[in-house]
Amino acid sequence: MLLDVVVLAGGLGGEESLGDATGVPCVDVEPTAWPVVLRAAHEVGAWLDWLGGVDDGGGAGATRVVALLQTEDEDVLVRTRVTDGGELPSVREVFEGADWHERETAEMLGVRFAGGDARPLLLPAGTTPPPLRRTTALERRLTTEWPGAREGGRRRARIPGVNREWEPR
Repeated sequence: MLLDVVVLAGGLGGEESLGDATGVPCVDVEPTAWPVVLRAAHEVGAWLDWLGGVDDGGGAGATRVVALLQTEDEDVLVRTRVTDGGELPSVREVFEGADWHERETAEMLGVRFAGGDARPLLLPAGTTPPPLRRTTALERRLTTEWPGAREGGRRRARIPGVNREWEPR
């Protein structure tokens, strides 16, 4: 039932895709349908278990925002794609717990939520660029000597993170 409600509320933009590796059905919606879909799910008794995002990468300049909605009998992932510089309507009025998740997603991935709380959550104020974007350089990785680098001599260089007993003989 939850899946049907989510697909119908998504209108023409609501498109069911195959589930992820866990078999949870996914529905892709347009950013404008995001609050409508989540409100419709809330009205049939669904709760928000998790909301987050992932950088689409590949130079696409977009972030995929995902919400896991649940009822006693069913789980559904609702996904939308927000381009860089775009914003998504906040759903904190629908699900009170969404506020924390939206703040974290905004801070880590740079997605703005219209009507949401813009205060920093985990990072110091003014931290840029968002640390979980694929285009963000990992400064510690750049300044730290890579383990297992060849130092000359007879010592055999090993692949970082591979134990000696795992190596082929």
